Amino acid sequence: MERSQQYFESNKECYDLVCKVKPTIDLYLGDVAYLTSTKQQTLGKYRDGVELHIYWRKPESGPKSAHDYALLFVKDDKEGCLVQRMIKKKRKYLELPGTNYSSDILTAAIKSVFGLSNVLDIRGLTVAMYSPNSRLEAVLAEQPSSQKIARKEFILDFEGEPSITSQFLRFLKPGCGITLLKDTSAEVIHEPELFDHNIFRCAHKIKLHGWKVGMTDDQLVQLAADNIYITAPHITSRAINKLVREWLEGKRLINAIELEEVQINTTLILQNLDPTAIMQFKDFLKLTSYDGIRIGVEPTAPVIRGPRGFLMVLTDANHCLLTDPYFDN
Repeated sequence: MERSQQYFESNKECYDLVCKVKPTIDLYLGDVAYLTSTKQQTLGKYRDGVELHIYWRKPESGPKSAHDYALLFVKDDKEGCLVQRMIKKKRKYLELPGTNYSSDILTAAIKSVFGLSNVLDIRGLTVAMYSPNSRLEAVLAEQPSSQKIARKEFILDFEGEPSITSQFLRFLKPGCGITLLKDTSAEVIHEPELFDHNIFRCAHKIKLHGWKVGMTDDQLVQLAADNIYITAPHITSRAINKLVREWLEGKRLINAIELEEVQINTTLILQNLDPTAIMQFKDFLKLTSYDGIRIGVEPTAPVIRGPRGFLMVLTDANHCLLTDPYFDN
């Protein structure tokens, strides 16, 4: 903690930021290689660099207007790094004169994130890197678990090994949503114990795009999330049935739980449910003023009525979607 605090106090860019912004912020940390083509026209020469964007909202600006304070971490000629502020003018990013530090790029950027966490409320953190490596794991290992770098939303967009995910979990507050993105065809996460972690169990949202997971039935029903998207070949209708029963009993909130490549049997999903609570989609339409999505929904698709409203059960060969018909994702 002390080392991180000292680094933060010595980082003029971070200090200037604290003097200007409101307590709640969102962060984006990523390789320059992830930049859009517009930015790359300006920053292409810094492809090995790292950018850190700090977003905050001022009450007078409205809820959808975010201010962006951007820092660029690049190599200097002394095996350290140069930290520069970036400003956007006429759709181009310009770099202001910066400050040199003895740390390497990744260490400086990560420590800046943890430095900010000492004095600001980080609502959401997005980390976008092509190859999270042993150096990143080493820097994270140096940080105390008492520091939390995301309260509401954590997004990891990367091309490396999934093991890096577990390194971040201890820095997330319980209840924080987790999204993992991989920009390739689905690969298997060979760490089913990852989903036994308390942070995964407590997350309000879990979305894993580009990954297949070895999650079991028991692990799925232990998740508290009301918004889930996973590709999980080992999940069966038994677990889905339990999710539905818990929802019907008022023990679970479900907004949208979407499961890909699962073992589906609609009869088993509806097994042991109160038959008077189940109707067909066509009857649901007659009963309500529903004007949401209808394309692709079979007239006979099950809709369940419970204490929390309605739950649609949409299935095909290896796909299942449990959703509140009025949920806006």
